[in-house]
Amino acid sequence: MLCKYLQSLHDGLQEAGIKETFRGEVWPNTNEWVYFDAVLDIKSLREQHQIPSFVRHQDYEGTHDGHESGFYCGKCKMGVMGVHPDHSKGHVVISRTK
Repeated sequence: MLCKYLQSLHDGLQEAGIKETFRGEVWPNTNEWVYFDAVLDIKSLREQHQIPSFVRHQDYEGTHDGHESGFYCGKCKMGVMGVHPDHSKGHVVISRTK
């Protein structure tokens, strides 16, 4: 079960047919994270899915282990991530899910 603050976004991405690329624990002391094969428009999706301000924008550009951009809930230690916009050649940008 995903975090209640990210569930609407997760469901919307699935309903939009965006491919899930990974699901599981990715960092020590975290719970489930779900990755999607698209760039997430943080501002638009936060507004549409009423994601609270304490759920932060997580942006990571790794040198060896990938790139991601999405949402992380510190209360639930769960995340919904997409492709980092600076490494997104060929990926769709999602600004609305419905």
